[in-house]
Amino acid sequence: MICTVSPVDALICNVSGCTDHRNESESYYEDSVLSMHSAAELTIPSVKVGVEKHWWTLELDDLKRQRICH
Repeated sequence: MICTVSPVDALICNVSGCTDHRNESESYYEDSVLSMHSAAELTIPSVKVGVEKHWWTLELDDLKRQRICH
């Protein structure tokens, strides 16, 4: 699990062009993106080649090719 800490000091800073909180902000952004990628991998279904037809064999591939070609 990824723990993302909000950069409160950076968010409330009102200094124009402040560079003091740059690292905090960048780290927060990177952690947020990583969290979203991790959540997507865990929740969005993806098709895995070969999983749907676990019973399919190379012989069946050959038979299919022969049938399509003729």
